[in-house]
Amino acid sequence: MKTKLLAAGALIGSFLAGAIFQGYTEAGEANAFNPPQNTVATAPRRAVSYSQPAATTMVERPVVYQEAPRQEAPRAQRSRSWEREVLIVAGSSGAGAAIGGVAGGGKGAAIGAVSGGIAGLIYDLGTRNK
Repeated sequence: MKTKLLAAGALIGSFLAGAIFQGYTEAGEANAFNPPQNTVATAPRRAVSYSQPAATTMVERPVVYQEAPRQEAPRAQRSRSWEREVLIVAGSSGAGAAIGGVAGGGKGAAIGAVSGGIAGLIYDLGTRNK
């Protein structure tokens, strides 16, 4: 009990000491909370007057040739046949039924078949056009 009180007192004391001496530093020294102030002197700017207009020269623009954009052949979208989709859903349903049957008997097989079928349908819809 004394150890816990001593640790709590040290923590509170450290916090109070930090709050009291937060801004205290040696002269010219900076810390994380009080960065040094920039005291760089800059020379004043002089006004410049131009009595003659600037000379202009004509520059011919370079000729740039662009290639015609390439026409890509349209890709044929592969779509799954409905037989393949049925196999995906039925396979995942069968796997879910097998796992559910081992884990929970007949009722577990039914629950596993339904959840496996739903998971297979979600997979099929998510990867249909890839």
